Parts: sequence; C-alpha cells; structure tokens
Amino acid sequence: LDATCAPVDIRYPVDAYLLNEAREKLEAIIRRVCHDNNLPMPRTYCEKAYKEYLNLAKSKKPGADKIRRVIRGQLQYLYRDLGYIEGLMADDRKLNEGEMRKDVIIRELYVQQKYMYDNEIHRVDHRIVSISMPFIRPIVRGKTNKPVEFGPKFDMSLDESGLARIEKFSYESYNET
Repeated sequence: LDATCAPVDIRYPVDAYLLNEAREKLEAIIRRVCHDNNLPMPRTYCEKAYKEYLNLAKSKKPGADKIRRVIRGQLQYLYRDLGYIEGLMADDRKLNEGEMRKDVIIRELYVQQKYMYDNEIHRVDHRIVSISMPFIRPIVRGKTNKPVEFGPKFDMSLDESGLARIEKFSYESYNET
C-alpha cells in the first residue's frame, strides 16, 4: 500500500494572481450584464488594478510590504466588483449558470483572502488555489524539490494478480496511517 499525489497542471497559486484573476472574471460578468441590459458600465478601475498587479508581477523579488499593498488593493477592487454584482442581481438581472458558479467561488475566495490578509497568515482550511478548479487543494508532501503538490491524494495497493487498486481517493489531505 502506498499513498501518492496525482499532480494537476495549475499555475502555482500566488495570492495576488488569484485576486487579479477573480477581479477580471467579475469585470467580464459586469460588462456582459450591463451590455445585455443597456446599462452604463460602473467604475471598476480595471486598468489601474491591472497596472498595480503587473507592477508586482514584474518585480524580481518583491518585498513583503509591496505584496501586502497589492493584495490589499486587489481585495478592495474585488469588494467593489462584488457589490456591483449584488446591485445588478437585486434589480432582477440574471446571471447564467456558469457566472453564478464563478460568483460563488470568487466570494469564497474573497472571504479566505480577506481573512488571511487581516490576520497576517498564509494558511486557511479548504483554501481555493484555482478558480477554474476550486476543489483542488495543496498537499504537503515534504519532498525536497516539490514540498507542496496540487491534486488528489490516493492510496493504491497491488492485489495478488498484480492489478493496482485505489483504496482511498480524496482532494483533501489525509494521514495514510
């Protein structure tokens, strides 16, 4: 019996990147709803927000204070966009199923990131590391080249005929003992 992690191809989850991606997805939803209902586009500061994120992304070794400043800014932009979405939905404007799913995921991501920012920590239970695959969790494996892997963890055993059998499969980290 052996436990291993099946790696999933996702970008390494940098908090500022996740917040920027979430902000861009919300702005696309706002743009679509406003266009479909002939409403004026609310002020989202998308260019300013992207410029702030890009300034961090281009830095070779950004300091902790610079990272916190960008994360605070992205959280504020995201909060404003979430408010716009609530206002549009309060006026009986509908989001399609995919947009509703993204909205729920982004709201949970916002709550997690805000909690980590306010408490100055880098860990939270059931942390979202990918908006497109919110069920993926980081699994600490302790290897030297990759201490953290992303993907499902499973226990596999070989039976007497040499066939592999999956005993346990989970996206959450667990102890194999």
